[in-house]
Amino acid sequence: MSEHCKSQLPLYVNGSLPESTRRQVDEHLATCEKCRHLLTKFKSKEARQKREALKSAGHEQVPNMLQNRIRREAGMNAESQKSGKGWFVFLLLLGITIYFGLKKEAPPMVSSVQLKEEVAEPAAPATAPTASSDSVKATSSSASSISSEPAVIIPPSLEAPVLRWRQWKGAFCPIKDYREVVITDKEAWRDLWHEMNGADSKTPRIEFSSQTVVGIFLGTKTVPGYEISIHHPQENQDVVIVPYSISEPVVSSMTASTPIITQPYHLKTIPRFSKKIIFRKEIAK
Repeated sequence: MSEHCKSQLPLYVNGSLPESTRRQVDEHLATCEKCRHLLTKFKSKEARQKREALKSAGHEQVPNMLQNRIRREAGMNAESQKSGKGWFVFLLLLGITIYFGLKKEAPPMVSSVQLKEEVAEPAAPATAPTASSDSVKATSSSASSISSEPAVIIPPSLEAPVLRWRQWKGAFCPIKDYREVVITDKEAWRDLWHEMNGADSKTPRIEFSSQTVVGIFLGTKTVPGYEISIHHPQENQDVVIVPYSISEPVVSSMTASTPIITQPYHLKTIPRFSKKIIFRKEIAK
């Protein structure tokens, strides 16, 4: 491999190369085993440097970033807070007045916990003996004490956790056989990632409690231009179908006479299902 191509590998790893230059590097990597080995070393080195940088930085920057953001937002909103202070006090007093006015007129409420207990209580059998006056008085007293308590209102979550839906697609990887994968735990995900990028590479974090990783490896191809795309999953009564399509290249006489080795693949996160996941090939559009 020429010195010029070697100097492009760091930029190739972090995705900074222009598209035309990247295609040239892809074609060179397909024919040079030594360069592919160097590429794996660059990936491992970059992952190791990121881990060391995170360790040295620690968590000291997080409080500083939070404080800076609070100061910045406080400065930006100082004027609006001053102008809206009078309106806030007015609305607060109005809300308190309405609340106490409704509380005097509204009938007593039963808490959600008490309501569940009353529903779960079985009905008395038809042959049950008639309750005495003392027991009736006790029951009435208990019911009145329950109904006089204020309702317990538990507000719902204001915002659901945000999941990152990610995907990884490329033309070169060490996996040279056709493979369909469904990853549901972090150990299997770590093993697959290390097989693709080396044992020193950092495995991306996946929330496997609510996500699953699916992927397809096409194996070794002697002509460049193959591309695989995994589409949105489709759930039916029995299984979950993951459709995918393969775009095949237009083979010319030049590419047919000069083989270029590629290993196309596509990995993607989808929602976690309890049903079996199967793959279905579709016609590429």
